[in-house]
Amino acid sequence: MPQSQHPSIWIRHAVHVALAATTAGALTTAVPAIAQDESAAGLEEVVVTARKRAESLQDVPVAVTALTAGMIERGNLNSVVDVAKMAPNVELIAQPFAGSALAASIRGVGLDDLEKTFEPTVAVSVDGVFYSSTAGANVDLFDVEAIEVLRGPQGTLFGRNTIGGVINIQRSKPTGEAGMRLQATFDEFERQDFKAIMNAPLGANGGIKVSLRSLQSESFAKNITKGANSDNRDLVTASVALRYDFSDDWSAQFTWDNYNDNTQ
Repeated sequence: MPQSQHPSIWIRHAVHVALAATTAGALTTAVPAIAQDESAAGLEEVVVTARKRAESLQDVPVAVTALTAGMIERGNLNSVVDVAKMAPNVELIAQPFAGSALAASIRGVGLDDLEKTFEPTVAVSVDGVFYSSTAGANVDLFDVEAIEVLRGPQGTLFGRNTIGGVINIQRSKPTGEAGMRLQATFDEFERQDFKAIMNAPLGANGGIKVSLRSLQSESFAKNITKGANSDNRDLVTASVALRYDFSDDWSAQFTWDNYNDNTQ
């Protein structure tokens, strides 16, 4: 009897090996097809303005982390502090009880103070406008087209207060075409988030853009003394941008912003 069991056991093992070999063969034949499709699609070129002009990211001799509008949306980046999730050697913290104040550190060089006479070591720039203080630097990332985190001193092109680096934020420009985008979000803790972007033509070569946002929510922490949740987010922003292209190489843009952040 023992000798009669060995052939059946060997046959079962042989079947398993054959199935494994068939599966491995199917996988090896599928891999070249996938690689061929990826090579046919190619790599998307990332354009940055780290040196005050549009260049490919591969040609810029600066340590840059470039985030596109799609990456910002998919990564759920709501404010500047969230950028640290996708940028190495970067630490960004919202200063407590200070509204939208930012404590930024890049490569270990940073500043964590609200004093207006102190110069921040990491600059925050929005559409080329420099934020000279940590107060208000934790801006809302609504209607943002791209973010560039430049690591290391950038004083040559961005001026002083950049020994740690620069967080360069570019918002979307007026399209010059009629269009509107509306979004409303409702969530727990009484969160109500309304966003609106409206574009319209301004003459033959210009455009106007109006952006509005309102964000209110309660904190997840309950105030035992008052017996209710305290306000966590209270943000209202409004922006109007006018752009006119005089020629292919010369354009002008005027932007008016009203940023009211009463977040506790």
